[in-house]
Amino acid sequence: MGEKNRVIGDMGKIYFDLNVIQDEHYSFFTYTKEIDGYIERNRKEVAYTDTIINFLRKIFANNYITVDDVSTHNKSNENKYKHTIKPYCGELGSPDLLIAKNMIWSNIGQRAKEIEYLATVEIKTPYVEYTSDKNKKQLISHLNADEINRVIFTNCFSWHFFDEGSTCSKGDLKPIKSYNFKKTNGEWVSNRKKPDEFIAELLTSDEYLECEPDEWLSLIMYLKEFVLGSEQAD
Repeated sequence: MGEKNRVIGDMGKIYFDLNVIQDEHYSFFTYTKEIDGYIERNRKEVAYTDTIINFLRKIFANNYITVDDVSTHNKSNENKYKHTIKPYCGELGSPDLLIAKNMIWSNIGQRAKEIEYLATVEIKTPYVEYTSDKNKKQLISHLNADEINRVIFTNCFSWHFFDEGSTCSKGDLKPIKSYNFKKTNGEWVSNRKKPDEFIAELLTSDEYLECEPDEWLSLIMYLKEFVLGSEQAD
């Protein structure tokens, strides 16, 4: 039988499903369709957060990991209900998402020792890059949180990964790894033909993997390596 698996809910609400190993793949077709839809309907940052959360929860479905929206957490939460934001928030405020193991709201005291703060995520709207001074300062602040040394930036088109070695002596910031899925002409990058929408719904997971761009599969593999470490990601 398969391993124990948990279905990820909101922070502190984790539901166990015994003897189930879940499908971890989130298709490039689904991702691009959702992002394109948001661009047409709603260009606010919060609109893209649901897709990024669903994508990350899916690919970490079998790793006992929570992905939580912490974008509204601030100093008013400090010491309230035995919660502190210091482990995952820097001086310039909260990241959008927190990726952790064994996360609970009461993260002060003995039980908090079991929490593993793995990474945080900063989400921006498409076409907004990390390279502005404001965004760089924000990312450096995230990296300076007490328990965080890995930060991910995404505007849905591009994904950039930062760690302790990303900050230069002059205070500049450079990613250790980047992926970009938009061409200059506005088309999504893909080295394989996207299946017809109707046909795509009929494909099995293995058949769909054969249609996925290599860049997309590489991003998923690197996300696991970055968050979990190379040994656990295998």
